[in-house]
Amino acid sequence: MTVYFHSAKEGMKLNILKNNPRVCVEFDTDCTIKTAEKACNWGFHYQSVIGFGKAVFIETPAEKQVALAIIMQQYSTEPYCFSDGEINRIVVFRVDLGEISGKRTTAA
Repeated sequence: MTVYFHSAKEGMKLNILKNNPRVCVEFDTDCTIKTAEKACNWGFHYQSVIGFGKAVFIETPAEKQVALAIIMQQYSTEPYCFSDGEINRIVVFRVDLGEISGKRTTAA
């Protein structure tokens, strides 16, 4: 499985990834707080997926277009084409996940 990301061209995240591309990503959904009379009995209900893999920088404008189109499919059914200026202002990378696991809590 592959997950795509985009970023500004500079920053701590990119510096770290360039030195060590091994990553862990986590996605959470359906998050709610479980209240209780005692603070120590409070909790959190959620569903999560965690994956471990390797970040790979996408270099060519054509490959960036494809990756950004995949990202945009989450938000719109309309196709979107990024301009050369937009493509040149960002970094795009993918994470090739080799190990994936999930977890879910249930309401009591």
